[in-house]
Amino acid sequence: MVQEKYITKEEAETAKNENLEFAKILQPIKAPHFVLMIKDYLVKKYGENFLKEKGIKVYTTLNWNLQEIAEKAVKQGAETNKAFNANNASLVALDPKTGQILALVGSKDYFADSYPENCISGLNCRFEPKVNIALYGEGRQPGSAFKPIVYAQAFKNGLTPETILWDVKTNFNTGSGKDYIPQNYDGKFRGPISIKKSLAQSLNVPSVKVLYLAGINKTIKLAKNMGIKTLTKPTSWYGLSLVLGGGEVKLLDIVSSFGVFASNGLKTSPVSILKIQDYSGNIIEENKKTPKRILESQITSMINSILSDNQARSPMFGLNSYLHIKGYEVAAKTGTTENFKDAWTIGYTPSIVTGVWVGNNDAEEMSEKPGVVLAGPIWKNFMKQALTYYPKENFLKPKPIITEKKILKGEVDLSNPHSILYYIDKKNPLGPMPENPELDPQFKNWEKGIKEWLKS
Repeated sequence: MVQEKYITKEEAETAKNENLEFAKILQPIKAPHFVLMIKDYLVKKYGENFLKEKGIKVYTTLNWNLQEIAEKAVKQGAETNKAFNANNASLVALDPKTGQILALVGSKDYFADSYPENCISGLNCRFEPKVNIALYGEGRQPGSAFKPIVYAQAFKNGLTPETILWDVKTNFNTGSGKDYIPQNYDGKFRGPISIKKSLAQSLNVPSVKVLYLAGINKTIKLAKNMGIKTLTKPTSWYGLSLVLGGGEVKLLDIVSSFGVFASNGLKTSPVSILKIQDYSGNIIEENKKTPKRILESQITSMINSILSDNQARSPMFGLNSYLHIKGYEVAAKTGTTENFKDAWTIGYTPSIVTGVWVGNNDAEEMSEKPGVVLAGPIWKNFMKQALTYYPKENFLKPKPIITEKKILKGEVDLSNPHSILYYIDKKNPLGPMPENPELDPQFKNWEKGIKEWLKS
């Protein structure tokens, strides 16, 4: 410019010495938690310099229409939930057939400030916007949202939806530790009840019995195969409380595991990147995952039939709960931790599976509201809109089960009542009756509970 005589040498020197400040970018990142998840993956796999290369193209699985719906649903629901001392929420939606992440909202508002004011991150912030709850740490306790996995293992062992259990006050202590006397959410006991109604109504006492019959080791193995990666402690650490959410899970993982139910037993791990190309169009990475069979379709059909039966769950949730979407066959399960630190709703069709978590980053207790009240509205708000993008699909119906065992057919002899341990060997439910059922460590506990209930 000096040579062309637009400015003098003195003006050029002055310009050189001036500090330049670039204007701030006012356009915020879209889908920030998802984008940063992609960035972290690329840095870990390819290094920092990879992101600086020109012409790199990353094709992701995100569906922007669904992402916008998800962000609005989470923000609206979280605002309502502040009245219940619930200050954050997260949502994940997947395609169960491909594992593709369609929407991911890691917190109610990435661009907001943490609070309370001056709180310490990771210690006492009830809300931390930058933390991606869907992927965070070792996860959170899922409450009853874990139950379908336990029931699936029980069905694998040979139990049926019509199998009769006794919902009665039961002490599961076998003399080796403290008393363990779980309660149902409403504090009531129902006596003999089918496994189907037990799961549909999310009854705790019979569910603990289902875990005992399913086997803790087998259930944990199934959970891992379905996509739960955080159950790494010894089996003895979890105990029978596992079925009530005694093991932490990540939102993304448990949503992925429910995808196995939605896809008739096939598992495809979560995918966020479709492919990566360099500046010449060469494919650096491409995700073409092959589904893996985890459960037989008969097992998943039984679970889907129960979780989508609005009539079966109505005694606990009512006919018009947030789990029911008129005109669609939708399976859903809620979860609430015992101390009201975490609330969940996870539900699906064959086309889409969505999970919602509600709580506080610092695990501060919320008001005593269940998952269907806190997470349910967010889940339903999203799903009602998301389902309009898909053709209606119904679940496969379970095949009829033929068995000679009366207790597996839903028959109970009230003139001579016994627990299921009297009729079946939990190691071989379809085999002969046990010759000495009293040898089972839980037999006396379960029989005592029945006798006391009949007296009351």
